[in-house]
Amino acid sequence: MTLAATGVESGWKTTAALAESSAIHVTAQVAFGIVTGQAVIKLGPWIGAVAGVATYVSLSAVVVMVPRGLSIATAIVLLLAGVVIPLPVSRSTSAPPRRTTTIIVCCAAAAIVLGTMSVSRALGPTAGGAIGAFPTMCVALAVAVIAESGNRAGGAVLTGMVKCLPCYFVFALSVSGLAPLRFSHQAPRT
Repeated sequence: MTLAATGVESGWKTTAALAESSAIHVTAQVAFGIVTGQAVIKLGPWIGAVAGVATYVSLSAVVVMVPRGLSIATAIVLLLAGVVIPLPVSRSTSAPPRRTTTIIVCCAAAAIVLGTMSVSRALGPTAGGAIGAFPTMCVALAVAVIAESGNRAGGAVLTGMVKCLPCYFVFALSVSGLAPLRFSHQAPRT
């Protein structure tokens, strides 16, 4: 959603830069998922959240300083390693679903689009990509799952996110490479 909204508002070159930034932050996403998932299970959601955010912010600061190719190669290695990480086993002890679960996830979606576009507008698409790459939806889902099924189930959601990141990575790289080509024939905005 964020990439489409950015394309309409700011143009496809900005969208391509935002997508590329999102792709290079996959390394930080993999580390976030593993660290946060394990910390939530072993230490609880608050410590898990602090550990995860610290991990993501630290690695995001590093990936923007290394060459693009190295960031992408590192992401590929971590993604390959991440898909073989065993998921924590969680026995279903869920309570009846709450309306707040749906509200949390929907609000998170709106917040990430608004936040990414605002940061991209103010600080540029590279910073916007770092914000857009933060796994907000996964965190919102994990919060809802923790509330309904406990820390172990929430940790499994966060660790499981890592197994889905190869698709996100390929999508972000594809958009970063194809958006400028596909839409380069459009007239500039006035």
